[in-house]
Amino acid sequence: MSDGEIRRHGPLLPNTIRCIICGPSNCGKTNALIGLIESPHGVRFENVYNDHVNTDISYENFCTLCHLCWQRKYGFVIIDKDSVLRNGRYRRGFNDFAVV
Repeated sequence: MSDGEIRRHGPLLPNTIRCIICGPSNCGKTNALIGLIESPHGVRFENVYNDHVNTDISYENFCTLCHLCWQRKYGFVIIDKDSVLRNGRYRRGFNDFAVV
């Protein structure tokens, strides 16, 4: 890396990276990756809601939560199904709990 080169993701990751899929064993990482590869439109938002969220909050509230998270630069939503609903199941980024 030259002194004048600006890296989008810091010195650790290349500029060409688009996402990192991480999580504990047996959480669906492979299914998400296969869905991205096989579908011409990527993972369908409605399928994520139906498979992982629909018993917790309404579709409209989930859309609002995602929209608020995605307004931040490099913002993302985490759905941690091992956490309690009102204590970390939905997060904005890694540290901000989204109370639904």
